[in-house]
Amino acid sequence: MRFCLVITVTSLSLASSQFPDYSPICSKDGFTVYDSEIVLEAVNGERENLRKGTRQNGPNGDNLPAAWDMKTLKWNCELEQLARNAVKGCPESIQEIDSAKRPQGKAEIFTYYKDTSDTSMAPPLMNNIHALISRDSITREGFKEISENGIKYNDETNLANYANLVRASTTEIGCAEGDCSGLTDALYCITNQPPLAAGDYVSGQACILPAKDKADILSTIERYRGKLENGTQQNGPNGDTLPAALGMQTLNWSCELEKQARIALNDQCPKGDDVADFANAVKDKAGIFQTKNVDTDNEETNSITEVLESFLNSINNESLTDISAGIKYSGEMNLRGYADLVRANTTEIACAKTICNDSDSSDNVYSVYCITNTAPLKNGELIYETLGTTTTNSTMTTTTNSAITTTTNSTITMTTTMTTTTTKKPKLSTTPCPTASTMRKVPRTTTPCPTLPRSARARRKAREVFNLIKEKALFPEAELEDKEICPDSFMTDRLRIRFLEMHNYRRALVALGKISFKGKSLPQAQNMQKLRYDCKLEEKAAHYASQCPERSFRGSSIKEIGENFLRIGDSVGDFEEAVNATVSIWWAGARRFGAIDPSMLLKSRNFGPRILSFTQMAWATTRYIGCSIVKCSSSYVSVCRYQPR
Repeated sequence: MRFCLVITVTSLSLASSQFPDYSPICSKDGFTVYDSEIVLEAVNGERENLRKGTRQNGPNGDNLPAAWDMKTLKWNCELEQLARNAVKGCPESIQEIDSAKRPQGKAEIFTYYKDTSDTSMAPPLMNNIHALISRDSITREGFKEISENGIKYNDETNLANYANLVRASTTEIGCAEGDCSGLTDALYCITNQPPLAAGDYVSGQACILPAKDKADILSTIERYRGKLENGTQQNGPNGDTLPAALGMQTLNWSCELEKQARIALNDQCPKGDDVADFANAVKDKAGIFQTKNVDTDNEETNSITEVLESFLNSINNESLTDISAGIKYSGEMNLRGYADLVRANTTEIACAKTICNDSDSSDNVYSVYCITNTAPLKNGELIYETLGTTTTNSTMTTTTNSAITTTTNSTITMTTTMTTTTTKKPKLSTTPCPTASTMRKVPRTTTPCPTLPRSARARRKAREVFNLIKEKALFPEAELEDKEICPDSFMTDRLRIRFLEMHNYRRALVALGKISFKGKSLPQAQNMQKLRYDCKLEEKAAHYASQCPERSFRGSSIKEIGENFLRIGDSVGDFEEAVNATVSIWWAGARRFGAIDPSMLLKSRNFGPRILSFTQMAWATTRYIGCSIVKCSSSYVSVCRYQPR
C-alpha cells in the first residue's frame, strides 16, 4: 500500500512538471499562463543576451556593449486587456487594427506568422515570437549609434519591433492573439514604455528619472541648503538658528551617479540588517537609503522627495552640537543623512527608486537610494564654514582687482565695517537717516528713522496706485508698526530688511573674496557699495509685480534702473520663505551656469537671465534697492529694482 502511494504521488509530480498550465493568467478568453510563458521566455532570453554582452550587432559579428540596466520583463494584465480590446479577426499588419482602439503613448509590437510547410510541431505562437526575434533580429541589421555607454535607436525601421521588445527600461508587457486558424498567428503586444524615437536609448541610458522628478529633488534639497545660506535654519527643537553658511555650492544632477545608484539598488528593497550597510553600497560616496511601504491611497507620497524630506527635516528635531568654529558633524546618527545632503562642498547628487513585492506581507514596498559626489562625513569633519571662522571685523574695502563693474577705472571705496561673530550673521551697521530731499530710506538698526514727509499729491498718487493694484495680487499684510521704512503698504519692514540683508550679505562675500568659481576663489572687490533701501524703487517694483507678470519688465522707462524678477511656486512656504528662495535662486545663477570669468568681468557672450540676476545683485556700483513680493494664485512673484543699474 505504501508502495502504491509513493508511485501515485510521483506520477502527480511528474504530471505537474510536464503538462502546460492552460488556465488564464489574467481573465477568461485571454492568454493562458502557458502562452504568456512562451512570450516571456523568448523575449527575456534575448534581453539576457544583451545584458551579458553576447548579442551580435548586425552581420559583421561585433558584439553590442553589455546592457547593465536590462530588467526582466513581466506580464501586465492591464496591457493585455488593452491589446485584446484592439485586436479583432486575424490582422496581417498593424494597419488592420482599429486605430481608435490602439493605445496612445505605448510601444506596440505586431508580428504575423503563417507556416505553409505543415511540418512544425511547435504551437503557432511559439513560432511567431521566435520568428519575430529571428526575422527582425539584430543579427540581420545592426544598430548604428553605439558606444561604451549604451545603444541608441536611430530610426532603423527593420529593428523597430526588436528594439521596443528589448528596451532596457521596459519592464512590463501584455499581448493578445488574433482569431486565426491553422498554423497562422497574429500577435499584438503593448509595453509600459512609449515607442522608441530616433535618439532614444535602447540600453545604457544613465539618466532615466523624469526631468520633473529630478527638478523636485534638487529644489527640495536646495531649499534646506538655502536656509543655511540665509542663516534661517532652526537647529533642533529649541528654536535656535544656525549661523549662515559660507561657500554653499549649487547642487546639480549627475547621470553618472544615477547610473551607479541604479546598479547598486538593482531592483532590491533591502530590509532589516541589510539597510544599515546599503547607504555605503557605493564606495567613497555618501549615501542616503530608505525602504518604505507603498501608500496605495496616495501615490504622490511614494516619492523620492518624501524620503529626502524625512532626512532633511531631522534638523528640526535634533541639534548639531559642534558649531563653534564652522559647523561640524559630531556623530549625530539621526543627522547623518541631513549633514551629507547639505554639505557645502557637495555639488552633485542622483537617486534611484525601485518598487518590490514584500514577501513578508501582501503589501508592496519601495526603496530609494541617493548618492552624492562627496565621501560620507566623518566625526569632526566640516559641514560648512561660517563667515566668522575666517575673519572678524572685516571691511568691504580691499586693494585687489575690482568686482563686477562697467569700467576698470571705477574706484569708489566702501568703508563701512561689517562685524561678524561665529554664531550670528553679519549685522547691518547703523546708517544715518536720509534727508527728505533724497527720499532714500534705510532700515533702522539702533534708532528708528523718522517717516519722511511726502506731498499730498504724492500720498494721493501712492494710495491710488495701491488701491488699483491690490485687487490683482495678494500683498503681504503690513501692520501700522511695520511701515517705519516706507509708509506705503506694499511690503512689511521685515521683508524689506530681509531682501536688503540677503543682498548685502552676499555682496560682502564678493568683497571679501569668499565666492568660489570652478573650485577657485574669485578676487576681492575694490569698490563694492553697501545697498540702501529706496521706497520709490519699491513702489515701481510693486506696481509691476501686482500685475502677476510671467517675465521681467521690458519697458524703456527703466533704462537707468536694473531689475531682478522671479516667479516661483507657493510650495516654498510663506512670504518670508519665498524671499529666501528667490534671492538664493538669483544668486545661484552664476555658480550654476558659470558665466562670470575669474576676473569678475561680465562678457556679452554670457548674457542670460540666470547670469544677469547674479550680476545685478553683485554689481559693485549699485547703491539703492527696492523690492516687492506678491502672491498670484499658486505662485509668488518677486521684483527688485536697482539704481544705478
